[in-house]
Order: sequence, then C-alpha cells, then structure tokens
Amino acid sequence: MGLPADRALLLYVCSALTPDPGEARLVRRWVEAVRRSADARVRDAAVLVRPHPERREEWSGVDWSDLGPIVVAGANPVTGSAKADYHDALSHSAAVVGLVTSAFLEAAIAGRPVLTIALPELYVHQEGMLHFRYLLDVEDGLLTVARSFDEHVAQLERVVNGDDPFGDRQQRFLRAFVRPYGLERPATPLFADAVEDLAGLRPEAAGEAAPAWRAAAARWLVRSGERGVLKRLMRDAREDAEQRARDGAVRQHRREHRDKWRRHRRRKLAMRVGWRLKRVRDLVRPIAGGRHDR
Repeated sequence: MGLPADRALLLYVCSALTPDPGEARLVRRWVEAVRRSADARVRDAAVLVRPHPERREEWSGVDWSDLGPIVVAGANPVTGSAKADYHDALSHSAAVVGLVTSAFLEAAIAGRPVLTIALPELYVHQEGMLHFRYLLDVEDGLLTVARSFDEHVAQLERVVNGDDPFGDRQQRFLRAFVRPYGLERPATPLFADAVEDLAGLRPEAAGEAAPAWRAAAARWLVRSGERGVLKRLMRDAREDAEQRARDGAVRQHRREHRDKWRRHRRRKLAMRVGWRLKRVRDLVRPIAGGRHDR
C-alpha cells in the first residue's frame, strides 16, 4: 500500500453523509492537526483513509503530498480480497477515527480504539441522530469523543501510547449493544432461530379504524418530538447544555455580524462626510484665493 511498516497506523473510515459535509476537506484538517502533534509517534504516523464506496468521487484530485505518509484507498468489502484488506486495516491500526459509520462497531469488535470529533457544524450528522446517541450512551459509550482537533490529538496521543483504558468500556458496549447473548456465542444460529420464530407469528385481526382526531394528534406528537415543544421537554441535562452552547454560539455570531455591519456603515459614513468636505474645500479654495489676490 506504500505506507511505512515501522510507524503507528491511523485509520480514518469515511461515512455516507447527507447533506454532504465535505468530508475530504475535514479529513485534511484532521491530518494537519495530527502532523502538529507534540508526540512523535502520532505526528509521524502512517495514515490510511478509506473512502465510503458511495462517495469516492469527492476524493479524486485531492493532493496529499504535503501531509505524507498518507494513502487514500480501500474497496467496498464485499469480495474476498476486499474483506481481507479491510480486516487487515482494522487489525493493524493503532486507532480508528471517523464521524458516524458502522465501521465503528467493526473496529471495536477487532479490539481497536474508536475516536470521533463532534464539531458544531457536524451536529446534524452526529448527535442530532438517534443511532449516534447509542454510541455515546450505552454502557458509557463506544466512542472517545473530542470537541476540537486539539482535544482529539491529545486523545490520540494517549491511545497510541497505551495510556487510555478504552478496552473495558468497549467490551461493555459490545456485550450490551452488539452481542447481548455473549461475545463467545455464535450469532448465526441465534439469527436463524429468530427468523424461524417470526415465521410462526400470525397478524392480529385489525380493529375499528381510529378516530380522525387520534391520527391528527399522533401526527402532531411526531412533529413536536422532532422539532417542537416535546423535543425540548425530552432533552436531558447534557442535551440542554449542548443546546445552550449552540444558542450562545449563534447569538455570538449574530453580534459579531451586527458589529461588523455597524463598523462598515460608520466607515462608509466617514468616507461620505470626507468626500463632501473635500468638495466644499475645492469650491471654497478658488474663491478664497481670489479674495487674497485683491
């Protein structure tokens, strides 16, 4: 693959995100932050970026020559060779980084530390999605989360040097969320039994149609839970703190924009006044000069 074998390997696993957050640009910022690390093992690490199979086009033409050693590669793991490459990338990595992807679960199963960066502009893709919250909340969470690139690099330094006890937390998450019947118990027979049990179920007879007001109330509850008063009422303490932080950032941005606009208006006014004074001076100067001559 062209990466040095004598360095730590950092694996970035990309996501299928809609709307597009510009993940290629984000990954470049991430690698730049890694290269600024004070820890030589992190700063000089080999970086492997695996594009999502549905978003490969955004990586074409991206120049990484100033950030090496780094390789962007990896096929959709559906063939034998592609699966082997994916398994090797996970198994040999010192840490796995991404935004929101099922590769987090596979990395944890492989026993690798999983880290993410939860930036405010990525909220809609991460903490705004229910399935991402499972990765944070179940058994203290699967992910090691950073709120800035500097915090993330510090976490990477601890993980790469073996100073972060992520393993116990990830094992608890896997037992609770991925393999509740036990990590040692094969999952395929359990799945087959569940399918056979479903085949034996019979649908219940439909009752009378619900009144129209109930359907309308149900629709209101769904909308309110998504973006209305119920969503606010159902937030926990952490979500309230995060929302206050976002609201504060929005207010700060608006204040800065308003102050910038006021400064711009004052500059334009000062320029307009100066221009008018210049016009007056230019008109008065010949008259004053003529009087002086007389």
